[in-house]
Amino acid sequence: MIWPAPHRTGPVMDGLWAVRDGFVNLYVLEAPDGLVCVDAGWRPGRVLRAFEALGLARAAVSSVLLTHRHWDHARGLTAFPAAGVVTASARGSLSLAGLQVEVLPCPGHTADGAAFLVAGRHLFTGDSIWLRDGVVRPSPRCLNRDTPRLKASLRDLAERGEIAVLHTAHTGSTTEVVRAFAPWRAELS
Repeated sequence: MIWPAPHRTGPVMDGLWAVRDGFVNLYVLEAPDGLVCVDAGWRPGRVLRAFEALGLARAAVSSVLLTHRHWDHARGLTAFPAAGVVTASARGSLSLAGLQVEVLPCPGHTADGAAFLVAGRHLFTGDSIWLRDGVVRPSPRCLNRDTPRLKASLRDLAERGEIAVLHTAHTGSTTEVVRAFAPWRAELS
């Protein structure tokens, strides 16, 4: 299944919701001991109204996984004052609210870019990956700090075989991960 644009606010799949804040998604994951967000959006009021519409409690958000600090991903952090913030500097594996998260540095779009592999299956990439016709592409060159480094980061992600679903901030998600990463894996051969 491929979603070609940001998700509408609502469920994406069991235990995962998208909140659309204009042209960007943040994601909310149900964890055994609360909620974990991937990014925070840019308009706290809109994000909180979406939480209310979805029946989610912002007080249940224990952590925000921040893919990078651009305003459209980070300005909404004020909606979650009690949540811990996890960035690329927290390399390695973490347990957050009972959910296993692997922090994967993914520089290129920004110097501090991160991707997060959640429960060994869901890869959240923020702006590092854009899907075009279901295929992984780097974010547009004009938005990147270092496009060659971003491409190297994408090749690193392409080597990971355990990914079942790929989630981006601006171009939705796909379960067709093998197809999405095929051009990047071909470069590695």
